Amino acid sequence: MTIEVNVESHSRGGLRLINNIPADRPCRLEGKNGIGKSALVRLLVLMSGVQPYQHEPGAWRSLKTLVGPTIVTISGMQGTFSNARLQLTPELWPEKPSHVVGDWLGVLELDGVTKPASKLFAHLDVVHLVGTERLSDTLSQQYARLGTSLRETQASLRTLEDQRAELGVIAEELVEASPRTAEEERTALLRSQSESHQLSQQIEALAPKADDLLKATALRALIDTGDAAAQEQRLNDLRKELEAARAAHSTSETQHEAAVAALNKGTKAQRDAAKIERKLRTLDKELDRLAARQAAMGSRLEAVGVASDVEQLDEQGADKLNAALDAALARQREAQLQAARINRTQAENDLIDELRVVLESAVEKGLGGLCVAALNGEDVTVADLVDALGQVVSDSGEVNLDELTEANAAVSELAELKQIFHRREELRSEEDTARASLEGLGPKIAGHDDLREKAKGARADLEMASARVRSLNMQIGAMTRSGLGGADVADAAARVSEILAKHGVSAEALAQSLAEAQAGLGQLRQRDVELKRAQAELSNKAARRRVLRETIRSRAHSDPHRAWLTQLAAVLALRPGVGRTHEDPGSGTGDWTDSVWQALSDHVTSVRNALMHLVRDVEGLEAVARSKGTSGPYGAGLRAVIEQDAREQLSARPIAKALFDDGIVERVNLDDETVTWTTPEGESRTRPLAAFSSGEQALGFMRAQLQQVAAAPAENRLIFLDEFGAFIAADRRRPLAELLTSGVLLGLAEQVIVVLPLQADYEAELDQTTGRLHEIYQRRARDVDAAGYFTEVFER
Repeated sequence: MTIEVNVESHSRGGLRLINNIPADRPCRLEGKNGIGKSALVRLLVLMSGVQPYQHEPGAWRSLKTLVGPTIVTISGMQGTFSNARLQLTPELWPEKPSHVVGDWLGVLELDGVTKPASKLFAHLDVVHLVGTERLSDTLSQQYARLGTSLRETQASLRTLEDQRAELGVIAEELVEASPRTAEEERTALLRSQSESHQLSQQIEALAPKADDLLKATALRALIDTGDAAAQEQRLNDLRKELEAARAAHSTSETQHEAAVAALNKGTKAQRDAAKIERKLRTLDKELDRLAARQAAMGSRLEAVGVASDVEQLDEQGADKLNAALDAALARQREAQLQAARINRTQAENDLIDELRVVLESAVEKGLGGLCVAALNGEDVTVADLVDALGQVVSDSGEVNLDELTEANAAVSELAELKQIFHRREELRSEEDTARASLEGLGPKIAGHDDLREKAKGARADLEMASARVRSLNMQIGAMTRSGLGGADVADAAARVSEILAKHGVSAEALAQSLAEAQAGLGQLRQRDVELKRAQAELSNKAARRRVLRETIRSRAHSDPHRAWLTQLAAVLALRPGVGRTHEDPGSGTGDWTDSVWQALSDHVTSVRNALMHLVRDVEGLEAVARSKGTSGPYGAGLRAVIEQDAREQLSARPIAKALFDDGIVERVNLDDETVTWTTPEGESRTRPLAAFSSGEQALGFMRAQLQQVAAAPAENRLIFLDEFGAFIAADRRRPLAELLTSGVLLGLAEQVIVVLPLQADYEAELDQTTGRLHEIYQRRARDVDAAGYFTEVFER
């Protein structure tokens, strides 16, 4: 039985489809261009479940838009069903040509019973062979086909970007939670602690030397300027000056108070002026208090490289003070944590560490103000818990450690000094504002200049007296901190010699040795601060790891998107060398063993890396396929794939028999466009691809392709031989007809159609023909005039 195809077209927009392929075998289908021959062939290929528009998205969109609910009926089928009717549903087709053809194709009836469209694919095979395709064409098209496939792969990978990003996050979390990372960090912590111990010893040894050399330098300065006793005398003189200054200050204060009291008895404007005068006096007293506190902590300022008598910090001084405070805070925190740990169990330490990690992470994410509880009617925020946890750390036991005491003192004094400078700026600003206000009252208190001028003069005297007292206090403090008393020059020189001998420093090298000692001490202390911070971070990481492990496991059991982690853990636990000693990794209870955690980390990281490499390689291969490049690793790799595919294709027995002496194809070389094979006799032969384009060889290639098709079983097969005009000439038609009707290819197909463009103007040639040929031309001309094409049995 031979298949017949009928088409009820509902296409629009100029798309045409021929309406009938009769049950003539083999069938000759010849017609004008544009009447729908190729369109129907490709539509039938699509109905067999093969996407013929895979590399032509534009043509696919055009077909989807124009074909309409066309009905295609196939009769004369063999096997399970005899008839098939498919009404297309292009409105359901995908926007881009899908590699897999699905039930969206249309509504199918098989022998009158409705079935899914995909049911037809198992019962219909449609093959489309193009007569102009040569061996060289087949190979050159491989680049385009591979390029299209690679672009589709790229598009598929782009749809997975969110999943790839999520996989990256999970991989990083697993690496952080892995035992290998824990061991690396534990080793780093031990190494850091060992270095800290060595640094402490170095600082302990170098600090006394720096102090001694500084003292020797100060003594040398006194010796160089004269008698040390004169320095003591200067100190005594300053103290006497201070007593006199304080007395003058007291007198000025009394006079100012009296002037303000007199002014306060005048008009409203005078009373306002008196109020401002009192405010200025209050501000001045506050400045005195700040100066006294700064003088008391002068040594702390000098230790960080800031002059003890400076009233306003420049940018460099502020940076030094801030850096010293940060370092002191780090030392204090480390000392507090270490002291706290001494008085707590390991479980208590772990709990507090984990709480701190979770809470500080929340604050970093901007959740410090989040209310998480209520206590006695008051909201408790994340920030409140952080503060409370800090008090737990700070107040956990009494530990008399010199380091903790010094760290606390340093933080307290440096913080207070920072506040002093800040507050002094505020007070100066308030003074300026008050003075401006006082000046603004001038016009309102005209006629009372004597009271105002008296108060103003008293305030000026008082401010001068206050400034003098502050200056003397600063000088006395600086001289007192020098550590020098009333020793004479001989005593001072002896002390300098003693210090130099103790540290093996010559008198000439004192300045350089002091600079080196101070610089070295500074570097050691800076490195110590860095190590303390690193140790705190490593300790925090251990706590974060415990929290992270629980979070990962919890999400693996509660989040459907991460359920695969639990399944993977269960599979990995069965591997040799992994095993499990805790609960079942696939259960919701218990922790995974360290070996399971490590296996998870290694596996997910490996998958992530492989996916990253895949994305990179696909991009590289696509670029090479697009440009048909041959250089670089991707060029060579792509060329090797194409050559290997071509060799396997040409090694098919029918093609090898027809073209390669029934031998074995050894290699296809794209560089020089040759193919090499070995004959059954063992002879090696090489030919250019172009040599297979002659008529004889082309027919052999086509014959081999048909034999390959025949080798694959199918219930119903239609074969279209398109653009086979070259084989219609008298010297070629007979071999082709013999091939299509031969017993060798008898089971080739239920229908073979040779598709041709119009070979002649049959109407114009009627007068030149007679007999049977005239009748044939007359029928052909009539059918072409009516439908644009004709069909008939393909004859020799």
